[in-house]
Amino acid sequence: MKKMLLAATVAALACGSVFHPAAVQAATMQPVLDDADVAKVVQVAKQALAERHAKGCIVITDADGMTIFFQRMAGAYTNCNAAATVKAKSAAQFQLPTDDLYAQLDKQNQLHILAVPDMSPLPGGMPLKVNGVVVGGLGISTPDGNVDTPVVKLAAAALH
Repeated sequence: MKKMLLAATVAALACGSVFHPAAVQAATMQPVLDDADVAKVVQVAKQALAERHAKGCIVITDADGMTIFFQRMAGAYTNCNAAATVKAKSAAQFQLPTDDLYAQLDKQNQLHILAVPDMSPLPGGMPLKVNGVVVGGLGISTPDGNVDTPVVKLAAAALH
């Protein structure tokens, strides 16, 4: 019994060193989107859409492509949510605007990648960055890609 108690004490002390402040400081810190960031991006997107008399969907994902914000504006076209979501995911995961994604795939003769589910090279997707690190993606989807691109650029720039 004394050996088991001694072994348990030694193990507990050894584990305690894992939580030493020096070990905690060595952890890499990664910026993330907070609620204020999301609100700022959404506000700019809504304002830019209103100025263009456009209605659609706004989606924000985290860096892994998981949806953390979604809004379908009243009067938006059917299924804009799916388009905006896939644009946001693609921008976050490929870490570049979806407008550039198609051009890059075409240049590299990799257009077959477009068959991958949940990936889109359509205009209107932009990676979101905090301190130069991609922390998410923004997808804007209206009936007009010529509206989506400038709106998504303005909204993503709100984080800078």
